[in-house]
Amino acid sequence: MADNNNSGNVVATTDSLDNSASTAKGGIPGGGSGNNSNSSAYTEARQLGETRVASFDFCDTLCPKAETAPIPFAYKDENVSLADAVRTWLNSLKEAKRLSPIRRLKRKVNDGDNANPLENASFGHSVAQPERQNEQRDDGSGAVRLVGLSKVKALLNPRHPWFADRQGELDGWRRYQCKEVARPVVAYPNLSLATDRLNPYKLSMKAVQSAMKSLRGLGDVLAENDVRDVKVLDLGLTFPGEITEWFMGRNHGFTRESEAEAWKLWREMWRKAVYNGRGKNRTEILPSLEGFLLNGKAGKLGCHANLHLWSTEKPWQAHWHFHVLAVNQSYAEGKFAEVGHYLEGERLEDLKRLWKVRLLGFASKHGIKVPSLKGKALPVVYFQYIDGSDRAKVVHKWQYVNRSPLEDFALYSNDKPGCPDPPDWLVDYDNRARAYGWFRELKAILGKEVYEALNEDEQVKTCPMCGGRMQPTGILANAELIPIADKGALYSLEWVRGNLRSVPLTRGDLAFLTDIPQGCLGKPVGCALG
Repeated sequence: MADNNNSGNVVATTDSLDNSASTAKGGIPGGGSGNNSNSSAYTEARQLGETRVASFDFCDTLCPKAETAPIPFAYKDENVSLADAVRTWLNSLKEAKRLSPIRRLKRKVNDGDNANPLENASFGHSVAQPERQNEQRDDGSGAVRLVGLSKVKALLNPRHPWFADRQGELDGWRRYQCKEVARPVVAYPNLSLATDRLNPYKLSMKAVQSAMKSLRGLGDVLAENDVRDVKVLDLGLTFPGEITEWFMGRNHGFTRESEAEAWKLWREMWRKAVYNGRGKNRTEILPSLEGFLLNGKAGKLGCHANLHLWSTEKPWQAHWHFHVLAVNQSYAEGKFAEVGHYLEGERLEDLKRLWKVRLLGFASKHGIKVPSLKGKALPVVYFQYIDGSDRAKVVHKWQYVNRSPLEDFALYSNDKPGCPDPPDWLVDYDNRARAYGWFRELKAILGKEVYEALNEDEQVKTCPMCGGRMQPTGILANAELIPIADKGALYSLEWVRGNLRSVPLTRGDLAFLTDIPQGCLGKPVGCALG
């Protein structure tokens, strides 16, 4: 039973221990292994009442989500009753409710002090779920979620002739398991070394890794400082067509110098206000973008900016624009303070006018005529606020702005394989994010020792389910997928309308992964999740 009013925590109740089909999400059979000999202890455990258990979703800050947490009751010890083991474990978790991963690291506690007494139970027993009516059993014992299989299929071997010598190969799947919560194994593609550096899926993986490292660092800082009610401002600032054409017409279409000019314009807009007059008579007529968004708060604002040169729908077409991701928190004198900048009505018009003044100043400096901004016309500015608790949207947006342009070209050309080759400027462009404000100071805010301790393992990945840190547990060969699929335990984790879903694999999916013709596969693959 989940308590949706307690964001940031997973609420596990003893009602979730019920064996009935109504507890399809998180219910655990008594004993976990089908042995009911501990029924009296099981009843006693149920009488403990509602207990809140911290899951540290996205460092318990950016994506608090309430859901029923499975509690593994496979623990057996002749000297300790089941109820006592459960009570000890729940109390330790309750005590650690507000401890971020960083604080737990700082405390250097003995691993045995707050350990789950059930952690030595077999994985299959510890996450076992009850039978569900009219469905195959999915007890987690060997269930595997392949992360983003649809993207693998679309980008690993694109159809366009330009990608003929840039195809990719899978050498199996690298398995990971989250340390924070009991979940089935998730697996990421393990690319062959023969995969070309311009393979769009390889570029996509590189972009995702960079985005998640940035996001993980941000989450660590906010968790360490107990920052709540986080909102992400997603801002898009578009260049008018006349300036985009000027950018593209320079240096025979190669964009390095133009990129430098665009970033110079961005830095001036972010940091510098516009003044009238000199000396004592100087007055501010327009704030910097940072000052505008701070809305009167002291300190610095943090942001993550990307310059995109291409159109998503038509990647070969130039469409210059900035993507900016900021957090509604100012940082001053070692403390964070919430900023109430809501771009609605006149405030949004003010932001457009601010961007227009900068654009017209840039155009005047370089002798560019911009008839599209004459009179009261305003440039295109896009914005939305993403609630920090909506982890799926935050992660998706962070990855979206960091993606390679060749990823978009591969998707476009899959539908139109007869389209022209990608232009050189699109192939050469390296879409790198740049940090500004306190986003550049994450290491200093956390402290060097803590920062290095959290980032010492380069193999760490962010759990797509809870946001915790995961460690690799080995490689799963493509051929090993067939028996897992035959047991109905193979799924793909996909972003569906902004939410992470477990999607059952089709025979076509399995044929793609194993190079086995669809007609040779006998059994249906996977089963739908509740």
